[in-house]
Amino acid sequence: MEEEIKRLEGVLLKIKSFEGHQEHFDELYALLQDEYNLNGGLDGNGVYNNNLRQTIQKQAESYIASRKLHPKKGAPIEFQDFIDNFRTDVKNELTKLRR
Repeated sequence: MEEEIKRLEGVLLKIKSFEGHQEHFDELYALLQDEYNLNGGLDGNGVYNNNLRQTIQKQAESYIASRKLHPKKGAPIEFQDFIDNFRTDVKNELTKLRR
């Protein structure tokens, strides 16, 4: 469990370091997918896995669609929504593990 806590703390640090930098979306998206796959992917269950799936299906996909519509400007609101949800998912799991 200690290793999982350290891994998730590292994920939070990456999220924080890339916040506000849309050019790092692909790296963050890959990190999100890695977390999802580590927790069972489509075959996984549990709150954390469900939350990660929703972040992929809703916030990440919304950002990707908006970025395609506005390639020069990007989609800062959707990116921040993606960041906020991913961070919340990880923080909630960390809180659960630390109990």
